[in-house]
Amino acid sequence: MEIEEQLERLWPQGNTPAEAFLFEQGAVLRAARTVFQRRVGISEARLHVLGTLFLFGELSQAELQRRLDVDGAAVTRQVKQLEAEGLLSRRADPADNRFTLVTLTPEGKERLREAARTAKEFITMSLEGVSARDLACIRRAMVRVRANLEKM
Repeated sequence: MEIEEQLERLWPQGNTPAEAFLFEQGAVLRAARTVFQRRVGISEARLHVLGTLFLFGELSQAELQRRLDVDGAAVTRQVKQLEAEGLLSRRADPADNRFTLVTLTPEGKERLREAARTAKEFITMSLEGVSARDLACIRRAMVRVRANLEKM
């Protein structure tokens, strides 16, 4: 038995409509992330940092980590890189110098605005030729799948 046949038996990619649906959904998500990040020119993780600061204003790194629900080292790494690119700034908290406050720079705000414009174009282009009816059907199915997963 060839390796492809063995893999197909272990990890089916479309033997049933349910398998085909879930496989295709995963493939679409992977492709969308790759294409979106390439078009925007910034990683999803960095966009989350910038977006959180845009929504909540200046935050301590500890609060930013809590809101993003990611590892502290990952937040520190992202913050340092974004600061080096001029997209955010850091300063010691005047009320408690044990904490570092992080805020968007004007350049960071503009980069986020550009990403939002690109996101709208990306959505329009990626859904070209898909009817509103099909989108509603897909959404209902995805809501059901997510509800099932949350019960697990």
